Amino acid sequence: MFKEMVSSIEAKAMEQWRSSEPHQVEEREDAYRMLRAIGNLREEFKRVVTDGAFARRREERKT
Repeated sequence: MFKEMVSSIEAKAMEQWRSSEPHQVEEREDAYRMLRAIGNLREEFKRVVTDGAFARRREERKT
């Protein structure tokens, strides 16, 4: 579900960037920053899941 949500947000930001005109600097910059943030979020999520931090936090909440 997380992956689909992030992919949907990413697709919207990509479309915003692609459909913007060169003179729409603010819109293009906003879309670019959003794409960068999504990429960073995806990488951080992968790192947390891969290194086991996600599982440890889940176990900590159970106790």
